[in-house]
Amino acid sequence: MWTYGNVRIIVTEKSDEKKQVIARLQPIQGTTVHQTLGHEGLITKLTGFVVGFTEKEHLETLPASGIAYNLTGYGKDYGDFFPSNFTFEHTHTVVQTIRTDLDCDEPVFSFTAELFKDV
Repeated sequence: MWTYGNVRIIVTEKSDEKKQVIARLQPIQGTTVHQTLGHEGLITKLTGFVVGFTEKEHLETLPASGIAYNLTGYGKDYGDFFPSNFTFEHTHTVVQTIRTDLDCDEPVFSFTAELFKDV
């Protein structure tokens, strides 16, 4: 089971990205000049499902908080991440059986999230 900001989420894909910030200057005469400005922190992207309006609405409030939230999954604590964005799509289902602790007619939403590691 996965949680983010105390919300149970079902993660189907997780990817991490780490990159360096490089400014490029391309002079009219000569070669390209690269200047290293530093590096970004870890960016984690999640794809999955969330069940119910309450859970979805809670996740929607997180990006406006300015707070880093803990991400856990598969018995591992990944640390604290700032929520950059969440995108939700309503999944058309007749009955949900993902979360047996909720009513079977609760709506299911697929989501994508981009989270920035708190350094």
